[in-house]
Amino acid sequence: MDRRRQNRVRLCTPCELQANGRKFAGTLVDLSEGGLSVRLPGEELENGTPAVVVLTLPRGERLIVESLVWHSRRLKPSRNEKSVWMVGLVVANPSEAYLKLVAERSEVRATRRPSPQAPGAAAPSPAAAPEAMVGPAWRVRLQLSGSPRSRTILVETESAEDAAARALEIAGAHWIVLEVAKA
Repeated sequence: MDRRRQNRVRLCTPCELQANGRKFAGTLVDLSEGGLSVRLPGEELENGTPAVVVLTLPRGERLIVESLVWHSRRLKPSRNEKSVWMVGLVVANPSEAYLKLVAERSEVRATRRPSPQAPGAAAPSPAAAPEAMVGPAWRVRLQLSGSPRSRTILVETESAEDAAARALEIAGAHWIVLEVAKA
């Protein structure tokens, strides 16, 4: 059962998270009118910690999002990371610019979304189709090494090589690129 009140828009774009007087480089994973999730290498942030997320929009403008840490969940780190956390943040009073970003990304997502699934069909994995906010869109098909399991990740980068590298970074260890195509 999904307890979320708003639909989430999946993304995959760099951001900065500021909390406890420190700045962390992270990746914005998803956002909605009421919150957002950031993949954050480093350390756990305590629930209730005030945080500021700084996003750089496609035209270079910076968007400041004031939030509170709702939860921190430890993830399996990729090869070059010591530890990584998924930080869920609540946005209590979203600005007009933030709400506009959510609406715009929801529209983009709706135009790319395939037709609805049949009842009873398996839901896609949460990280199956993240999007970025800049550059051309690429569909990267990956396979888990030594397994028939595969997945497709959407990324927006300048080149196919960058798209493959970014998809491997998102998927983590033991995945191989099968195909990279424009989305």
